[in-house]
Amino acid sequence: MHAGITRMYFGIPSLDSLEEADWDEVKKNLTHYTANITIISTIMTAVTAAFATTTPPTKFADWSREFPYCCIGLSLGSSLLSVLNGLAVFVFLKTTCHEDVKSMQQNTFKHRVTLTLLTLPLTFLATALTFGIITWIVAIWCGDILWIKLVWTITYCSAIFSVSVITFALY
Repeated sequence: MHAGITRMYFGIPSLDSLEEADWDEVKKNLTHYTANITIISTIMTAVTAAFATTTPPTKFADWSREFPYCCIGLSLGSSLLSVLNGLAVFVFLKTTCHEDVKSMQQNTFKHRVTLTLLTLPLTFLATALTFGIITWIVAIWCGDILWIKLVWTITYCSAIFSVSVITFALY
């Protein structure tokens, strides 16, 4: 399972057999990866906050009702958690050396906590995006144009299918 997580999230086979030179390269790659996720999460936070503070300008999507607005709040919270965890990963990577990785490999609890920390920014970003998509689907279904409702529902179902196929292919 750990190999699947590290391959899917970080593009490396495992954290178990890293040499010192490999750790420096992995650390650099993880820093770039985390920077990208944190930037996207920050943008997502700003966009979500903008939606939470404005009224719907059209009649085909009404996100001012309770459920879509609650989903906007959950998306905002998840994107903020992604930013926070991204910053925690930066601190972790800045303070971790190769010897720490070796000790982590011998302690199962530390190993799992580290993998969890490294995956949290992307996990919370994916959660924020999922709530954002749910917000749009529900807001469109609260609107009054049937063909837009059908197009968004079919698109959402296709996206779920595509992500499932990609995840299973990578795992």
